[in-house]
Amino acid sequence: MRALAIGAHPDDMDFFCGGTLARLAAAGHAVGICSMTDGRGGGKAESLEELVQRQQEEFAASAAVIGAETFWPGFCDGMLTDNLETRLVVVEVIRSFQPDLIVTHPPQDYHPDHVATSRLAVDASYVARSAAVKTGSVRLPGVVPVLFVDAEAGHGFLPDEYVDVTENWPQKMRMLDAHHSQYDGWINPASGQPENWLIDRAAVLGRFRGLQCGVMYAEAFKSFRAHGRLRAARVLP
Repeated sequence: MRALAIGAHPDDMDFFCGGTLARLAAAGHAVGICSMTDGRGGGKAESLEELVQRQQEEFAASAAVIGAETFWPGFCDGMLTDNLETRLVVVEVIRSFQPDLIVTHPPQDYHPDHVATSRLAVDASYVARSAAVKTGSVRLPGVVPVLFVDAEAGHGFLPDEYVDVTENWPQKMRMLDAHHSQYDGWINPASGQPENWLIDRAAVLGRFRGLQCGVMYAEAFKSFRAHGRLRAARVLP
């Protein structure tokens, strides 16, 4: 199987489904990760240009933990919109990877880039099958299933799928640890110690979803229930 994770920001897919991607990669499946924006909206660096460069380098280092292929369209963080230009870019990303499964943000979330990415992934994955839409790569043979990852802090998200990522949790932590620009200098207010807040929050959400399905750590998903998108067999590991 070929699984493509399309996220808004460089650390998004690591945070919400990094364990699942690691589990898929460990089983021999091909994994791709796309960051739609350049990450300039968060993190620390001496300049905006340096921050974007650091974010791209950290994104690549994180994906390398599991051997994932990367895609970096480089749209401006905070300004992503679903229009013709961006949709065609996502169509080409999808066609280039030829996925059997796409995971992306839920259609309702706190960040406008998350919402735009969700819309783009759903719409572009449908258009990617059309011979009338021309890009550099060949069209998909048909529509593919789309699964939505958890919402930020789980707000309003009711999963219908869970993946046990307990064994892959160390890999997910290594992926999140690669994003130094996001957490350098952060002090945990509870402990007073410098920590990676991505790992701290991921552990809370992972344990909560694990509690719901009876394992130590889990990641939660919701199927995009539309014509042509559902399969008779489970597509998640």
